[in-house]
Amino acid sequence: MEPLHQNKPTRSQNARVKRTKAALCESLASLMLEKNINSITVRELTARANINRATFYIHYKDIDDMIRQIREEILSDFAAVLNIHHTETSGERPLSMLCDLFRFLERHANICKAFLGIHGDAEFISLLRNKLLEKCVNDWGKLFPNHPISYVPEYFSVFVVTGCIGLFEHWIETGMHQTPEEMAYMADQMFRNGIRFLRAPASPSF
Repeated sequence: MEPLHQNKPTRSQNARVKRTKAALCESLASLMLEKNINSITVRELTARANINRATFYIHYKDIDDMIRQIREEILSDFAAVLNIHHTETSGERPLSMLCDLFRFLERHANICKAFLGIHGDAEFISLLRNKLLEKCVNDWGKLFPNHPISYVPEYFSVFVVTGCIGLFEHWIETGMHQTPEEMAYMADQMFRNGIRFLRAPASPSF
């Protein structure tokens, strides 16, 4: 029979767990910049983080489990950023959402640099792209339901998302010298020219 009262973690214990996971995450990110994910061992990860191996196994089964958990946490944060922007504003005036997306990258700069880098996590990139694409297809499909070329909003979404991912990768790779606001403004201006195409009044003749 289980006890009536379970001991809940104290605030200091929660803070310690956060510090431990943060140290492991930073060490994982640095190792992923040096070598393939499959080559990283628990021993070298914990040595770099200056954390006991037994402590690692309290939180994760292995390296793959750690990557999966981090991936899920970051993508959950990414989805939350997308969800606060409604169709009417994110579709026709995407600057605000773009600012928040680049701020999201800035918040998770080290691990995102690792996940998007040469030794990165292909599943993370795919899931990130799909979440952003779903948002764009949904928003522009609602805003331009009667476009004379029915498939244009979907292809435009693919074009924008591919461009966004490219901007994310290049910004991080080159050291993030521009502010999130500067990056968002640049992306917004690029995409606005494309949005004019969505406003085409008639189907062209080929």
